Amino acid sequence: VCQALYFILENFRGGLLLIEDINKYLTHHFPKDVVGAICTNRHADMDIIMHYQAIGKVPTTVWENANWIRFHKNNQSVDRHEKKFEDKYEMLKIAESLVEFQYNNGNERFFCYCDIDMGKIKGRITEQMAIKGIEDYMIKKYSKVVTPETRRVNLDGNKVHKTIADASLSVKKHLLHKYFSKNL
Repeated sequence: VCQALYFILENFRGGLLLIEDINKYLTHHFPKDVVGAICTNRHADMDIIMHYQAIGKVPTTVWENANWIRFHKNNQSVDRHEKKFEDKYEMLKIAESLVEFQYNNGNERFFCYCDIDMGKIKGRITEQMAIKGIEDYMIKKYSKVVTPETRRVNLDGNKVHKTIADASLSVKKHLLHKYFSKNL
């Protein structure tokens, strides 16, 4: 299968290649030449869609070359694999919170897209859904996200926020603007 995939990557042009659940065919540590062929094809008139059943199965090199992620419920938390995508962790964690909440409330087929290039979470998401995902993230990462904002001071040395609630609201608004479109 590995040889067939490599042959396709070397010879197919002008279309879309769908690699469904690649880990069924290749081990977690599949050959670097195949990863290289997948990643360099972004300049070869070919789009590639790869399906993974767990976020941790995606090799770091593939993460570094991804443009979009369709995020579904999966059994691995982004926390476990944070080192693979440190600069995208916050966005992915909010997306995970959004998906988890929907899944746990009966919307088992819910998914969202993470636009890696634009740094946005997209899909059929209402403002209330986005806020719920953000609030869940803020609660789980309170000391990392909210606490520094409560301590922020201006250039005169005065606190920027009078209360923790003000600081939390500021963080929430910032994350909503940063990761979600203005059309919510």
